[in-house]
Amino acid sequence: GQIDHADRLGNLFARHACLQEKKLQTHAPQTRALYQAAIQRRPDDMSLRLRYAIVLSHQRRFDLAEPIFADVLEQFPQHEVALQGQVITAIAQGNLNLARQRIDQVVAATTTPAATLQQLGWTIQQFQYPQMALECAERSLSFQPDRASSLELAGNCLLALGRPREAIPMLTRALELTTSSPGAHLGLAQALLATGQPGEAINHIAKAIDLDPLQAEPHQMLGTIYARQGEHEQADLRFRHAINLRPDMDTNYLVYADYLTSQGRHASAKTLYEQGLSRLPTSFLLLRAMTNFLQTAPERVRDYDQAIVYGERASELTERQSPTALIALATAYAEVHRFDDAITVLDEAIVAARATGNDSVVPTLQAYRRGCLAGKSPSDLKANSAQPPRR
Repeated sequence: GQIDHADRLGNLFARHACLQEKKLQTHAPQTRALYQAAIQRRPDDMSLRLRYAIVLSHQRRFDLAEPIFADVLEQFPQHEVALQGQVITAIAQGNLNLARQRIDQVVAATTTPAATLQQLGWTIQQFQYPQMALECAERSLSFQPDRASSLELAGNCLLALGRPREAIPMLTRALELTTSSPGAHLGLAQALLATGQPGEAINHIAKAIDLDPLQAEPHQMLGTIYARQGEHEQADLRFRHAINLRPDMDTNYLVYADYLTSQGRHASAKTLYEQGLSRLPTSFLLLRAMTNFLQTAPERVRDYDQAIVYGERASELTERQSPTALIALATAYAEVHRFDDAITVLDEAIVAARATGNDSVVPTLQAYRRGCLAGKSPSDLKANSAQPPRR
């Protein structure tokens, strides 16, 4: 009931996020060294190795976690935690066939298939594989047809797949079963917006705010609605309010910055990115977005040298295992004609892309590499490709 409650809670969220990121990333090498030393002393302690694999997954070192889960499964083929762990590492590395195989084994091993499939589905959705997440939701519903959280998951997956009309009955049924889910209200609002029903959508956003006044996403959605309607002052107010409520959520900064960029307000977008990174200095999404933004913004805002600084931070944060971060860094190097550095980073990106199953980006990386060898930056290559062919 205190007037400054939202501001103080927002500051606590931001501080918590910084500490969490620092725990998981800044001290990642030391954490791994401690586990490795403990495992050397007790090499047969399967529980210790399993905990280490879970820590590695939290640190997004799926390449290191996967063989540990595989070792556990060799000895205990029905170990539910190891099976679920290998589902996630397989998804993260793009091995969807192995993930599906392990999901089948999880269903056979667990005593709570509906709940387990739903939890796996939400996790898979976070890796942006909505079709596979939808399969988990549908299998969960086959065991428990009136499971509200699985209906909500199915609706969200259908939205992500561009099927809002199919999502509406799923989310409506979820709300019939439990009216207290802000996420279901927001999902239904998004589906209604996509099918041209903004008035009804706003009603569900208002209900989500009533259920959770400190949730940022409803205000972010209202900002998007106002932006579409050309009510830019109201859009700015809602986007800012979302950030004030949850300054620890990097997506709040990203959505608002995208809006500002679309309005040609690039200087304001840069300031917003800087504000977000002052709050969340280890946010990979913000670092990567800032790296790209500083290379694509108009000349008065563009800054390749600064892009390199942010690109290095993003790459180091992921221990140079993220192809997208490495690509952004390499292009920044190439734009200032540091071609040797760009080639080195592109070689790292090619290795990382193949290791994570992102082979589709390799031809583009190789084209950039050939351009660097010829002394051409990515913008030079794009300019050349945009020119009409000679007759």
